[in-house]
Amino acid sequence: MKPAYLLAGLLTATAACSSPATEKSATMTPLDELGRDIPRIVEKHGIRDVSFDTECIYNLGDLSALLKLIVEETFPGKAIHLREELSPDKKYFVATLSTADTAVVFRTHADDDWLADQFFEELEKLPAALGSDDKLYSINPAVGLTGQEAWYFCGTEAQLQAAREEGLPLIYLGEDFLETEEYKKYADE
Repeated sequence: MKPAYLLAGLLTATAACSSPATEKSATMTPLDELGRDIPRIVEKHGIRDVSFDTECIYNLGDLSALLKLIVEETFPGKAIHLREELSPDKKYFVATLSTADTAVVFRTHADDDWLADQFFEELEKLPAALGSDDKLYSINPAVGLTGQEAWYFCGTEAQLQAAREEGLPLIYLGEDFLETEEYKKYADE
């Protein structure tokens, strides 16, 4: 089971165990239903996804390992090379992801385990850097499904738009996640 689906499975299992089958739909919250529906939406629209802990950088090599996971899950088969080092001032882990055509540099603080904002800014540019027209969008963190996890979805703009229209709470580049319809729907749960 993929890590992203584990969360949806846990939400569904929790809801299923907490009430008789005849009452399941009556006792499931909209957030429970969303957690149950995401794997179906992802499969229906042919979207690839990856989830990861945003507080996962402890040592040199952790940033590269995370980038490898992200590329393997969202761009399977894409040949990349990763090199990671400590910045000269020893304040940042710096990972360079390169292909035959390009290189992208990711940085995050060496004295904190959480990923820096710059990491996410570069991550959203990753498809273009890999020569793909696909997009990489995050689930709306304000919806409340992920905690300290990040969950990204990759596909064409049309695939992602159709998935969003079906209920996948994605955040587009530059969008205020507190102003989305999804946030308004799930904020009170």
